[in-house]
Amino acid sequence: MKWMFKVAAQKVLGLMPPLVADPLYHGLQQGFRDIPIEIDGQRSFMREAASSLQEIRGKPLTGMRIVEVGSGWYPVLPLLLTRELGAATVFTFDVNHHYSPARIAKTARDLMGRVEQLRGDSVLELTARTGKLPECIRYYPRTKIQDVSEIPGGPADLALSRSVLEYASPEEILAIHNASMRWLTPDALWFHLVGTSDDRARQDKTLNKYDFLRYSDKTWMYICNNRYGYKNRLRLPQYRSLFQSAGWRVAGEKAIISAPAIAAVNQVPLHGEFAEFTPEDLVAGAIRFALVRA
Repeated sequence: MKWMFKVAAQKVLGLMPPLVADPLYHGLQQGFRDIPIEIDGQRSFMREAASSLQEIRGKPLTGMRIVEVGSGWYPVLPLLLTRELGAATVFTFDVNHHYSPARIAKTARDLMGRVEQLRGDSVLELTARTGKLPECIRYYPRTKIQDVSEIPGGPADLALSRSVLEYASPEEILAIHNASMRWLTPDALWFHLVGTSDDRARQDKTLNKYDFLRYSDKTWMYICNNRYGYKNRLRLPQYRSLFQSAGWRVAGEKAIISAPAIAAVNQVPLHGEFAEFTPEDLVAGAIRFALVRA
């Protein structure tokens, strides 16, 4: 029951003002686990997004204006997009404030150390020395992207999110995609990577990774409804429906579905709210969605 202690801490912090709670949460996160920079995973995501854009629109990422939803702890993706793939500008939005000069500098050093073509990159060298983001990356912390009416300089060409939508409510997902009609060009794409398993199982290995499907919505909200611990339980068909309701069509979709995952979900006494879904729908994970305007 290790997850109970984490949930209790998140609930307490979630009641505090962000300016007070965020530094405490950062300290707890770093004290109990090493927060990875995940360069390889971010590069793989970036290449998939570039491939989808090329396949669907016949365009490269070079010179594009890109919106990232969910900045995370380190500016890995914005630096990769601008320095490795030649994106013109990245606007990155997050409801929290995780970037710091130390994290920015560390990201630049790690990228130069691990990505061969970025070794000796003059912009990254400056970033590593100063801890300041280059001018082509605009960081908007404590900002809800659904409240943004326009992007400075005009509409963006592409919007990305990596492991972000699963931490948004269905209402927020709908609002984000509705709002994006205002600040994306008519032929722009959304590209998402979405996780669908129970995060508690990462810290507590006694939990089935689909354990949270045993609860009613009311009970699950009691467990997870706080600023630091919320995670939705949307299944693949529900994401499709939300995108469609917001005026977006799924032009590309990939997901991981495995026999061991189906065996795992079959061990969970599912709540009736999930009875309509097939085993494949329930376990579909690491889902990649490429969306175009409907």
